[in-house]
Amino acid sequence: MVAHPQFSTEFDGVADYRDAKVRFTAAELAGLTQSVKDRDMAHGTWCLLASGPLETAMMNLFQRNLKALHPIAIFSTVAAASNHLNRDLSAYLVETD
Repeated sequence: MVAHPQFSTEFDGVADYRDAKVRFTAAELAGLTQSVKDRDMAHGTWCLLASGPLETAMMNLFQRNLKALHPIAIFSTVAAASNHLNRDLSAYLVETD
């Protein structure tokens, strides 16, 4: 995504981990977080969607480590993420149970 010529670090975004089964460790997440910092990859507002306890905990760590760079919020519903970003995400994401 970041290699695309039209990508901008100012874009807002959403990452959906609601049906994910996280298989990375906290140390690997720390490495990803550091990579985002080092590459100055994002400045826009981001939403992370999470529903499982492990995924939510990992996204909380990610959020905490990047909050100084750009706003990141964690939600469990598309409606809440849409509200936070002030745009309708329902055309791209579906609500899950």
